[in-house]
Amino acid sequence: MGTMPSANAVTVLVEGCIVDGATPATLRHGIVVAPLFPYVDGFAERVERDEENGVVTFERAGRRFRLKLAQSGNGAEPVVPLAAVARALGATVRYDAATRTLQIEVEPEPLATMSPYAALPPPAGPLPTFTPTPTPAPSATAGGIPAPRRTPILIEAPSPQPGSKR
Repeated sequence: MGTMPSANAVTVLVEGCIVDGATPATLRHGIVVAPLFPYVDGFAERVERDEENGVVTFERAGRRFRLKLAQSGNGAEPVVPLAAVARALGATVRYDAATRTLQIEVEPEPLATMSPYAALPPPAGPLPTFTPTPTPAPSATAGGIPAPRRTPILIEAPSPQPGSKR
């Protein structure tokens, strides 16, 4: 997707993944600069560009960072200093000069916990105690000798065996 790398091209890694754009990130006067998109999208949650004032606002995890863009006379996409923007948004940035690699590691956002349903303090005073009412134990409804069985028990007479006398 990218073009042929120039002599000043820098590889950008965000969370260990290479970011490849149509215009590569480059090293200018000791600062790694790159176009806004797709490089800044890897670590900023929101990017707002104010064309009228030439200002870009970056947001991530409640942090905001505003940057005045330099005017480019040729109509090209403006470039931003990646390391400065990433650090302003709370990322850790490392540059390896030997491999010409800029590594940006973004801290994970903290997990939000649920707020309680009723944020009011408990009422003052003793809490009501639930005491169940005792129920009487079951008692036998019939007593005495058990009633006789009402269904007959059938008993079959054994059939005579062959060879037996009877």
